[in-house]
Amino acid sequence: MRRVIRYLLVVFALALGQAVLTVALTVFVFGSGMSRFGTGDPAPAGVQIASVLVGALAYPVLPLLVQLPLTMQPSGFPGEHLVFLANGLVWAAGILALRRWWWFRRTARPVERDR
Repeated sequence: MRRVIRYLLVVFALALGQAVLTVALTVFVFGSGMSRFGTGDPAPAGVQIASVLVGALAYPVLPLLVQLPLTMQPSGFPGEHLVFLANGLVWAAGILALRRWWWFRRTARPVERDR
């Protein structure tokens, strides 16, 4: 039982971390864009990298919501925040699956053939 609770805490911690990182980078990229608004200055390299990272972290849930009709898209306090957390859960599951695959691959012993 403790392993399950610990595993769920790890999943939720990863999901929350991913959601916070996505929101923080989104605010950073948006703020940088607004500070250059109307000046015609190009985005610095750090902002361009952050923008690419935001685009990658937004997948797979956030772009799917754009495809929904406006009346079905979540809005307001709980809906919009739950979307970021759901996206974080997908990322957390992927990270833990990759970790588990890497661990099993690393610890697997080669099968000896009969000669």
